[in-house]
Amino acid sequence: MRSAEPMQRREFVLTTTNKPALEQLVGDTEALEIIGKPYDLRRVIDAVRAALARGA
Repeated sequence: MRSAEPMQRREFVLTTTNKPALEQLVGDTEALEIIGKPYDLRRVIDAVRAALARGA
């Protein structure tokens, strides 16, 4: 998906509820594992802000 022409200049924030299972299927990722803890939302917000800054 990232290699498609329209997506090449886009930033992504990938989340999962099971990072070990994801990485077993696709290899290492920068995915954030979301398990329902209150600090998870802060991690997602920080990742989105960082992606926006990279894409600006």
